[in-house]
Amino acid sequence: MIRHRPTIALALLTFGALVFTGACSADGNDAEGAASDTSAPPVLEDPSATGRELATEFLTILQQGDIPALGAFLDDSFQLQRADGSGQDKSAYLQEPAKITSFELGPDVVATQQGGVLSVRWRLVVDGTINGTEVERGEAPRLSTFVWRGDRWRMSSHANFLLPTEAAPVLEDPSATGRELVTRFIEILKNKDRAALEGFLADAFQIQRADGSAANRDEYLNAEISISSFELGPNVTAAQSGGTLTVRWSIKLVETIEGQPTGTGVAPRLSTFIWADGAWKLLSHANFNRIEQ
Repeated sequence: MIRHRPTIALALLTFGALVFTGACSADGNDAEGAASDTSAPPVLEDPSATGRELATEFLTILQQGDIPALGAFLDDSFQLQRADGSGQDKSAYLQEPAKITSFELGPDVVATQQGGVLSVRWRLVVDGTINGTEVERGEAPRLSTFVWRGDRWRMSSHANFLLPTEAAPVLEDPSATGRELVTRFIEILKNKDRAALEGFLADAFQIQRADGSAANRDEYLNAEISISSFELGPNVTAAQSGGTLTVRWSIKLVETIEGQPTGTGVAPRLSTFIWADGAWKLLSHANFNRIEQ
């Protein structure tokens, strides 16, 4: 039995050496793999310029509908939050990304870097759809976060503050809707219902009259308009294009504007409505009736 002791001890030492060598080899491989998977992020001389480049790349990918490029651009931790409360992770966004027809970045892009993290504030004017709904054209803010992965920046989070607009209904009979709208307009004026008029007029409302006088929304809301009777002409012709409805009509009415009577004959009108906040709003109105002097 004494003869076997050195053999057993040697075997144990050999086994221990193999285990130690294997552990060192495994540790070395892990360290080498970690080093190959990532590199130190660059220290950006101009973070905002890089932020603008990344935002432009993101939008260009969406405009081109390049899903493989989008998958490479988004980090696995990607999260999206929109102003309407909806959100998506990477897999969901790749299934249904935003569709962009055209875009224009705002003049100011502000970015800050902290090691391997780059946060970017920017603004955007865009034409496109989100979740199948057309978005309202107008400059709206964005907030994006990028992380350095391996050899490039990848988008980790994105906040979209643009509210999608409800799509305008496709009218079966635009002229019938046009008649309803202009009738409601005159009835609101006749009843001097300021609250209803505020809700009926678009924010960018403008009116032009045949005598050269004009008014914007605030001026029109404060104008003294009195209508004692009215009768629409027999023909109301309207045409729709998406969220815009133009209406040609005529009317005979007894009216005063700022105490001055207008003509009592039938006179034409031309009104433009836009779909906003779930309703048709009067955007512009041409009144061809003259104020009598």
